[in-house]
Amino acid sequence: MSWKSGAVYHQQRGLFELKFLGRCYRITFPQYQVTCLDRQETPLVTQILLLHYLYHARGVPLAKRWISFRELPGGDIYIGPFTQRAITPLLRVFGSRPEAFSEAALRLGGETQSLGDISFTIPALPMVPVTLVLWAGDDEFPPTANILFDATGNEYLPTEDFAVLSGMVIREMQKFDEACNK
Repeated sequence: MSWKSGAVYHQQRGLFELKFLGRCYRITFPQYQVTCLDRQETPLVTQILLLHYLYHARGVPLAKRWISFRELPGGDIYIGPFTQRAITPLLRVFGSRPEAFSEAALRLGGETQSLGDISFTIPALPMVPVTLVLWAGDDEFPPTANILFDATGNEYLPTEDFAVLSGMVIREMQKFDEACNK
C-alpha cells in the first residue's frame, strides 16, 4: 500500500506518513486514524480523502499528460459540483490577481507551467499533482480558469474526490492570501 501511494510505512510503529498540501500526516495501521503533525484536529473530509488515496493507490507511474475533470470517468456528470467547489472560488479569489495567485501557488510548492497566462502544478499528494491554469481577462472577456490532473489520476482517487481535492487546494491558497492581506 505505501509504495503504491508514495507514503512511507513505519512497520515497527504501525503507521504511514503521507504529505498532503505541504503538511505531514500520520495514519495508524490497522486502525486508520489520521492525524496532522502540525494541527490539533484533522478535518473529517481530509481524513476520508487520505484514506481513499491509500486505498485506491495502484502504483502507476505518472503519465505526465494533463486531463480535465470532464475527462475523468464520470467527470462530465459531476462537472457542476466540481465547478462550484473549485473553479468558481479560484476565479473569485485570484481571477483578477495573478500575482496573488502566483504567491499562493508557490507557497504550496507549486511549479510554474507553460499553460494559459499563468499556471502552476501543486504537489497535492505524492502521486496526484494538481495543475491550476489561469487566463487573464480583458475589456471584452472575464478571466477564466481550469484545473488539470495527470491522466493516471483515477489510479489513485475516485473522480468525485478530485472535486473535493481541488476545492481543498483552492481553500489553502485562499487562506495564505488572506493571511498576507491582513
